[in-house]
Amino acid sequence: MANFIPSKGTIIYDDFNIDFTKPVKCQKDFLKEDLLQISLPDDLILDLGWYPECSVKGHFIIQIIKSYNWESPIYKKSFNYSSDIYQKINEALNTI
Repeated sequence: MANFIPSKGTIIYDDFNIDFTKPVKCQKDFLKEDLLQISLPDDLILDLGWYPECSVKGHFIIQIIKSYNWESPIYKKSFNYSSDIYQKINEALNTI
């Protein structure tokens, strides 16, 4: 995921090791709540995680956080394992 750096921000955390060519059941150890964080202008953070952590029945959640207010994200969306993750990141970025 480190090779995907949006022009609007800087990757500040990257532990994204999921290989979409493999079934989700083979990726259990990589399904973490903390996968990717991107620092954005205007005190924003894009956060990507898997919930519940390590569960093959989980899903991704992408959020945009303003001023470290994790309790009230300004954008939050969940999506499944097979979704185009780059498209979902771009959709989130386009909302700001």
